[in-house]
Amino acid sequence: MPELTVRVLEEEDWLIYREVRLAVLEESPSVFGDTYDREAAADQTHWRSQVTAARRVVAESDGSPCGVVSVGDFPPEPGSMELFGLWVEPTARSTGVAGRLVDTAATLGASEGATQLYFWAGSENGPAIGFATGFGFRISSRRRPVTIGDHALGDTEVALVLSLGDDPHIGPNATAGWLRR
Repeated sequence: MPELTVRVLEEEDWLIYREVRLAVLEESPSVFGDTYDREAAADQTHWRSQVTAARRVVAESDGSPCGVVSVGDFPPEPGSMELFGLWVEPTARSTGVAGRLVDTAATLGASEGATQLYFWAGSENGPAIGFATGFGFRISSRRRPVTIGDHALGDTEVALVLSLGDDPHIGPNATAGWLRR
């Protein structure tokens, strides 16, 4: 069984982020807002700034990147962070990689003082919504129009939110996936 490691990337890890980001764009070009050709041509300065623009969490199977997620501030909601850009290579899907990425992102958010973690999914993207709710996210009333991505997954996105502490609306978040680990 391959060894899976999940870690937060530092600026000096820009080549790893470049590798996984290009794999994302090659496999799912319509979902992640840029093109493979444009990003493949970008220089080291671009990649260094990209790896530090948000917290980038990578999963590696036997040292090779197989998944990524990003975590950034969510200014409309003080004390909240946003989870975005979740991707797992096709051969590693349904193996727990996505859960490990989200778990690490949630732990990172909590350690940085966030009390909630937001995740946006297309309103018709049943697999993404199912994954998130199974992990402990709950559907919120926030909606926004889809600006990039696959419109077959809905013209609007719904915000799902994970409490990183006790939530007075639902009680202690003891069923959240990241707390079960």
